[in-house]
Parts: sequence; structure tokens; C-alpha cells
Amino acid sequence: MMPTIDTEKPLWVKSKRGDYPVWVMSRAYQNTTLLKPLLENRHILVVSHQLIADRYFPVLEATARSLSASKIALHIIPEGDQHKTISQAEALWAHCLQNQYRRDALMLALGGGVVGDLTGFAASCYLRGIDFIQCPTSLLAQIDAAIGGKTAVNHALGKNLIGAFYSPKAVIIDPTALLTLPKREFNAGLAEMIKYGLIQDADFFNWIEKNASQLYEDMTLCTQAIYRSCQLKTLVVSEDEFESRHRMILNFGHTIGHAIESLLDFKSILHGEAVAIGMVIATHLACELNALSYTVLDRLVALLEVIGLPTHVPNTLSIEAIIDKISLDKKYNQTMNWVLLSQLGCAEILSNVDIESVKTVLSRWKEPM
Repeated sequence: MMPTIDTEKPLWVKSKRGDYPVWVMSRAYQNTTLLKPLLENRHILVVSHQLIADRYFPVLEATARSLSASKIALHIIPEGDQHKTISQAEALWAHCLQNQYRRDALMLALGGGVVGDLTGFAASCYLRGIDFIQCPTSLLAQIDAAIGGKTAVNHALGKNLIGAFYSPKAVIIDPTALLTLPKREFNAGLAEMIKYGLIQDADFFNWIEKNASQLYEDMTLCTQAIYRSCQLKTLVVSEDEFESRHRMILNFGHTIGHAIESLLDFKSILHGEAVAIGMVIATHLACELNALSYTVLDRLVALLEVIGLPTHVPNTLSIEAIIDKISLDKKYNQTMNWVLLSQLGCAEILSNVDIESVKTVLSRWKEPM
């Protein structure tokens, strides 16, 4: 059974910086009751991509002005994960400094994961930390990136290597923002949704299998799935805010996924698409090493194919290059942790995975030339 959605009550995330609400509510950007305690009498800087700002900034601006915001301005950043860089953060800081933003100012991230990660990171550093709000407009950001306080920019040597844990004051999710999201981006977000079913909730995975083909068209079903995904994410990050151990299960599929993204320069593949491939590799590894039933692997691959997500490593990438990229990640994180399924709906963290086994599975899922 999917949970009943109560839009009058938020989900709550526990955080040492202060617990914060996650609202799932249609037309949230026009809701003055919801936004008043967050925007009233604030100096606000909205960070967004141009296309998203054209659609939603006028609504937010009107709401903020009705709440007597002292000022609301817009800062545009380029689209694409390749622009989640320290130079874009510097441009954001320069805007704030030139316009004399003080410590009581507020940054508002209006966009997908790139906007949220970059805005949160910039807010964590500016004047040693100012408030920010997440208003995610992509499915991936709504159910994953906006929740949990991870903020970061990429580096030439890897994804999300420069960043901080810095919680927002609130996460405001408006499912109707997805009505204009391209289907490829929507499907990429479904990869993270499937991840929650695989690692935490077998019943949710079963539900996604039955409803995946309808989620893009049916806003009621989509809102239910968003809400359940947010519930599952908040449970994990509330228990382990700083990823000391348990939160690592959320990295399922990301070890390989991040390597693929980085090797492709964050251009030809979306994050969720790379994670989909990574989940296939991790699930097959669990079948080989962890006695997981191959039926789980078959079901995952079938579901990804129905959605239109990739399951094979691009043939332009060598196995050696992927292993080298993973090894670089190990260098910075001391140990190479692998999140593997012990059964459908349950994951565990292993650090003793034989790299030759990884190579074998990668070879099995290499896209044919």
C-alpha cells in the first residue's frame, strides 16, 4: 500500500543545523501561507536556469513581493552538470558581494540537482553560511538531490569532490513543475525512485513495476511515488546525516554511475541514466558474490528497459578506465565501499569486493560495438 498524502503536513528531516520540512504540494510557489515564514521581509536571490526561471520566477517573485520581501533578484547559471563548478560558485558569490547581501539574506534554488547542489554549496560558504531553500523542479531533484543537505561542485578529477553537508531551511516540492519536464529527464529521475525500492522497500519496487509506464502521464500516481520516495529518503538521512555508515546505502549504483558520468564529461549521459547502469552492475555483483537471486536482476533490467533507461556500459568506455576512476574515488575515501543488495528491499555495505569480480561483471554488461 502506498501512503496517504497529507499536503497540510510536511515530512521532517532531522538535522544538527535545525530540523527542516519537506513539503509535497501542488502550486506551492503561489502558497503564501506556506512561504510566508520563509520569504517574509527577506533579501532573496533565486538561482536558476533560464528556461526554468522563465516559467516559475514570475510566480515566485509575485508571491515574495506580496509577502513584503525586501528584495528578490535572479541569478542564471548554465544548464548541464559540466557547469556545476567552483567558477560558477564564484560568480554567484560575486553577485552577492556586489549587491551587498548580508547574513540575513536567503538563496533559493529553483531547478534540478545542479542548481540545488551549487546553490547549497555557495550558501554554505558565503559569509560563513546563509540560509537557503530548495525548490526542485526535476524528478531527480525532488526525490533525491534536494533532500539531505549534500551540497557540492565537481572537480576535473571527479564528481562532487568539493562540497559540504549544509541543510536547507525547507524543501518545497511542487509535482506540477514536472508537467513541462522532458520525458528523458523524467525517466532519468525514475532511476533514483527504483533505487529506493531496491534498497529499502520491496513493496514500493513492486508498485513501480506495475505503474512505471503511467507515471509520466498520471500526476496523481506520480505525486504518490514522489511522496513515498521522499519518505524513504528522509528516514535514512535523519538517521545518518553525515554519512557515517547507514546513509551510504543511498549510493547504490553510484560507484559505477559516477565513474561513467565523469568519463563522459557529464555531457552525453544524464545522472539517472548512469545510475541505472550502475544499479545493474551492482545487482549482478550481488548475484555473484552475495547470493542474491538472479530473478531480482532480471526484474530490474526489464523495468529499466520498459522505462527506456540504459542497462549497458557505453562501448566508448574501457573497463580499465572505469576501474581507474573508481580507484581514484577510493584514494579520497580510504576504502572502496560497495552497496549491494542482500535481498530485494534490503542493502548492505561491503568493502571487500574483489576488483576482478567487478571487471568480469562490467565486461558482461559492456555495450556491443
